[in-house]
Amino acid sequence: MALPGEQVAIETRLLRAAEFAGEDDPAFTIAQRMASQGVSAVAVAVMRGGETHWQGFYGADSGGPDTLFQAASMSKAVASVGIAALARERGFSLDADIMPALAGLLDPRAVNPGGVKVTLRGLLSHTNGASVSGFPGYAEGETVPTTLGVVLGAGGSNTGPVIIDPAQIGTFNYSGGGYTLAQLWAETVSGESFAALMDRLVLRPIGMAHSSFALQPPAADVARAQDGFDGPVPGGWNSYPESAAAGLWTTPADYGRFAHALMRAAKGDGSAGIDPAVAAEVLRVVEDDYGLGVSVVDVGGKGELRFSHSGGNRGYRTQFNAYPARDEAIVVLTNAPGGWTVLGDIMRTAMRAYGWPHEPREVKTRFALSGDALARLAGDYVEQGKAEVAVSFSVDGADLIGRTPNGYTFRMVPVGPERFVDPDEGGEITIRREEGRTVMDSYGSIFVKSDE
Repeated sequence: MALPGEQVAIETRLLRAAEFAGEDDPAFTIAQRMASQGVSAVAVAVMRGGETHWQGFYGADSGGPDTLFQAASMSKAVASVGIAALARERGFSLDADIMPALAGLLDPRAVNPGGVKVTLRGLLSHTNGASVSGFPGYAEGETVPTTLGVVLGAGGSNTGPVIIDPAQIGTFNYSGGGYTLAQLWAETVSGESFAALMDRLVLRPIGMAHSSFALQPPAADVARAQDGFDGPVPGGWNSYPESAAAGLWTTPADYGRFAHALMRAAKGDGSAGIDPAVAAEVLRVVEDDYGLGVSVVDVGGKGELRFSHSGGNRGYRTQFNAYPARDEAIVVLTNAPGGWTVLGDIMRTAMRAYGWPHEPREVKTRFALSGDALARLAGDYVEQGKAEVAVSFSVDGADLIGRTPNGYTFRMVPVGPERFVDPDEGGEITIRREEGRTVMDSYGSIFVKSDE
């Protein structure tokens, strides 16, 4: 049976981030991109009309349809549906203050020193001024705190307390801490563990049979996390008691079922497992094209919406895009930091292969630096104030090749006398002479050439 043409394009003709004027795009396969980025597991599912159009599993650790990945911050979309469903079940407004319900657990002044109104809508839309943007997780053998411990920054928590800043109310300020505070409310009001609550209100109704918000994966078939070229994560993965923010275990097809149910409910049809009234709240934009746990964007301003979220836990990098007007969605799960590059290429290629609305790639123009100029930039660079080498550059034709101590290599193409672009990521750095030194500014961090 022939593979869908879109699948063939994605597997064999990936588009990188940067396009260069007058140059043909190099054709990369998924396997080639994975090898260059230190990724050993990629799983893809494309949904169409509620059915799996196709699935693909790539790499030595990718397993198959039932292999579990951490969804990372894609968990927020599923958690928001569950928390909104619980609020509706209990007749609790998303705009009501949750702090009275938590008064028996904590001193409200410790979390909310300004005494402002703290709402589920505000927390789930990142507009209630909550602190703690994200979480590193807990490695094998480390003490894992309770939800209350995370909120208070106590009981073994490796992050600070969640604090509401009144000055940030109404402003989008990404906060996994806010989701953990909402999780604490949900557990307190329901009397259930968050995993049991989400299973009852979201996972089972949708038919996400392989998915769970449990601290440990519900099955042994897991795509173990990698620290890229630094090797496997000890124990296979970190644990995330911050379940609503980052703790979902899932497969691409399971998450695709969630995306389909959300799209169906957005059209007023709750038959796929999500109440349309809940979907309306989740997809109602609050600030910066963000609803509750999901980005809602009119790509290109042509009236066609895209629902999406990405995520990054230790090792895992993930993203889903859903196109409700077409009832189509794509889910990409990976197991290493380099997964950002791989899934970016997959998403970019899929958008064009399926004709989904997408942002155009920025066209770069190559700048011709002389061989002598490039040679002067080659060498070892250390981050300012540190001693160890962070990256080494060598010359390859008209470009620089960077190599980090753990073996990761990348290409930098000159686009100006001092400017270089990474064609895979699309980001720019500058390398310039400054006070007798060669200085590199890379995404806000300063590095100096060590042999000068």
